[in-house]
Amino acid sequence: MHIDKDHLVRWSALQDSLDCLPVGFSVMNAELRLTAWNRRFFELLDFPETMARQGTPFEAFIRYNAERGEYGPGDIDTLVHTRVELARRFQPHLLRRCRPDGTIIEIRGNPTPDGGFVTTYSDVTESERALAGWRSSEQRYRSIVDTAVEGICTIDADGRITYANRQLAALLGLAPAEPRGRCLGEFMEPEQWAALRLDLETAIPNQPTRRDLRLVRRDGTQIWAIVSAARLTGSDQDSEQMLCMITDITERKRAEEEVRRLNETLEERVRRRTAELEASNRELESFSYSVSHDLRAPLRAMDGFSHMLHERYLDRLDDDAHEYLRRIRAASQRMGRLIDDMLDLARITRRELVRERIDLSAMAAEILAASREAEPGRRVAVEIENGIEVEADPLLMRIALDNLLRNAWKFTAGRERGRISVGRCQVSRSEAIFVRDNGAGFDMAFADKLFKPFSRLHANTQFEGTGIGLAIVQRVIRRHGGRVWGEAEVERGACFYFTLTVTA
Repeated sequence: MHIDKDHLVRWSALQDSLDCLPVGFSVMNAELRLTAWNRRFFELLDFPETMARQGTPFEAFIRYNAERGEYGPGDIDTLVHTRVELARRFQPHLLRRCRPDGTIIEIRGNPTPDGGFVTTYSDVTESERALAGWRSSEQRYRSIVDTAVEGICTIDADGRITYANRQLAALLGLAPAEPRGRCLGEFMEPEQWAALRLDLETAIPNQPTRRDLRLVRRDGTQIWAIVSAARLTGSDQDSEQMLCMITDITERKRAEEEVRRLNETLEERVRRRTAELEASNRELESFSYSVSHDLRAPLRAMDGFSHMLHERYLDRLDDDAHEYLRRIRAASQRMGRLIDDMLDLARITRRELVRERIDLSAMAAEILAASREAEPGRRVAVEIENGIEVEADPLLMRIALDNLLRNAWKFTAGRERGRISVGRCQVSRSEAIFVRDNGAGFDMAFADKLFKPFSRLHANTQFEGTGIGLAIVQRVIRRHGGRVWGEAEVERGACFYFTLTVTA
């Protein structure tokens, strides 16, 4: 048989072109025998080169695949027979097969006019993996969106909802599938929908707008919501999409309304409260006046007449009578001191606070100097840190410091050598001022009673006092926004701390 040389050249050129294709290619004739192919066909399906010849039966390729497990488990002859019979139908077909090495091959076959068929084979492994990744990512993001606490939806250019998560449906009082296809404007008042549409029409891609709106639920109830919307990147005029995020702020709006209402009535409430406080202060002043005048007069009489009895009838009274008179005078004088302390406590409560820069070191030195002058025979070592300055009310601060230092002086009376110190220290990142002594101390089990009025931890026979001093100290310190506390051991002294704004 003579073959034209030109024909051979053209056939060789065609074969070279087919071998350059990125897809595999094969042609089977009507007898299901190989008549044409390219190199990629054998590379993709990993067939041996010995099969790359004219007339190789289709069944040989199928059997080769079956024997190496390409079609999974089963009887080899049955697997081959089934596939050959399907091929004899010469029907168009498209399928994807995952080979044992993980490669995914797309096989597309079409019949030829003479009764055979042409098949192409494409490696779609990467595209399938990318598609699987995209599907997984889409599912993950859809899960995130569906579980978000905000209502999320996309709408088209006409405002119709093209996607809605479950929370949006819940906010609108709808079943999960109901929002899709409905206009978002159905769920708000016309003027608010018009304002939102204007925001959307003028929105810049990826730059969200934000507006507080009232949404009308299916049952007619209204909720307040923040609607944030943005045009999606890549949306054109024909397929424009807007992403909307809707957050329910009904409770916040109710709280804001309550705050507004309370503020509207605040002035009246302040006026009424001020009047009540002024009335209370007047009552307190009246009580103080009563104490000062009505109670002091009987006490002066008790003390004065007791003194006269003692002086005039000194020779006629026995020892018991002298002791009774002494007790009457001591009780009346103690009652007088108690009244003075109560009045001090009342004055501290109603006095207006006037803060000034105070040299607390100098103030402490003056108070202790006065105590030393009153009892020059006492041996007490005093140590005061220099430069303790605070912003406080001078009068109230002197009252508080006087009470602390007089206590320290009093409770060191039983010591041959007393010791009192005033200084500063750090307590829980705050600067505290302390007054420390080596006196009688107290049991910390009773520390909760220290600052209660009229509560004393020592008998009056040991140390005189009214039980008001530390209550006064606490009230002064609290009025300055600070706190005061004490630490001690029985017969080993005590230390009282208080916090104020100390300027270095």
